[in-house]
Amino acid sequence: MNIPGITRGDSLAGVDREIALARALHAKVVRVELPWSELEPLGPNQIDPSALAVSDRLMSDAAAAGIGVIALVEGTPCWASSAPSSLLKACSPGGTNKAASWPPREPAAYAAFVAYLAQRYANGPRGDRNMERARPGQRSLLRGPEKPQRYAAILRAAYPAIKRVNPRVPVLAGSLVGSQRHFPSRALRRRDQGLLRRPVRALLQPRARLAARNP
Repeated sequence: MNIPGITRGDSLAGVDREIALARALHAKVVRVELPWSELEPLGPNQIDPSALAVSDRLMSDAAAAGIGVIALVEGTPCWASSAPSSLLKACSPGGTNKAASWPPREPAAYAAFVAYLAQRYANGPRGDRNMERARPGQRSLLRGPEKPQRYAAILRAAYPAIKRVNPRVPVLAGSLVGSQRHFPSRALRRRDQGLLRRPVRALLQPRARLAARNP
């Protein structure tokens, strides 16, 4: 089931509410965006404490509810983006920027960040955390030339980095698009109105294309 991605401005109460909705709908797994540009906006190893607090709360709430998490880690920060200089000049750290849709200049920078997350959140309800990166072939999500090649370079860097710190975590790659951020609250209302005869177990992506799951 999809829940809204985190930002530095999110309230902890809002995170609690999203996980409570997921639990009420009997979800076993939630999918959430953890934007790299929000969590590490200023430079390598400079984690934003406000964004991290929101991320930590989400993972803690999910673990307490017995809910697994698929973490979609995307959004390249200004300092790491391969965007043209014209976009980088207008890039505001931690904000919404066109430069965030460009892959990192150095895939190793992304790999180090997702390895940090994999290690920090290694002990989930089933001892797993899933990591997924922005998908090739979606222009609004990954910009620039040679998208498949650059996506492959990101995956080649990220996969071993994640496995070194947490060998058990599955790594997802491919194209999963079509998040329905309002699904949990709407489905819960329909359940309360008697319009759903069975508990909602999970939300399948309406436009799922290709997902390769690496053990």
